[in-house]
Amino acid sequence: MELWDLYTPDGIKTGIVIDRHGSERIPDGLYHISCEVLVRHNDGDILQMLRAKTKKEYGGCYETTAGGSANSGETPEECAKRELFEETGLSAGQLRLVDRRLNEKYRSIFYSFVTEIDCDKSSVILQQGETEGYRWLSPEQFSGFLNSSLDIDILFERYKQYYTECGFIGG
Repeated sequence: MELWDLYTPDGIKTGIVIDRHGSERIPDGLYHISCEVLVRHNDGDILQMLRAKTKKEYGGCYETTAGGSANSGETPEECAKRELFEETGLSAGQLRLVDRRLNEKYRSIFYSFVTEIDCDKSSVILQQGETEGYRWLSPEQFSGFLNSSLDIDILFERYKQYYTECGFIGG
């Protein structure tokens, strides 16, 4: 059973908890928390994970974040760190919040973070059913990737300000 806390649009916990896989739907006006984290190596390279081909959405696409839904009792930061570790085997350093927005389609408040880590780049561990590969892109390669329109559109929107700030895309 995967339990989610529900929140008001401004992020206040309501005390309502639902089973993600149960028959109860998220009531109108309430949201669960989803978190994602972009990993930047201390040498500047960006980690991309290849989503499993069996994933319902964006299967077989490279994704620049690891993430998922917060379990009941988790803060957005705890969720982001857990999801990163589950999907990559990497431990996040300090998290920097770069975006927070409501997503009506998923009834979610998305928290988008960036972390910088220092690790052996070959130490990434794939999560069966979630990821099938990974790659590290230099800032120049990453900029080319973003400017080729290959990035997942909703992900691009959440990180657009960060990408502009870092010079990966034009302002």
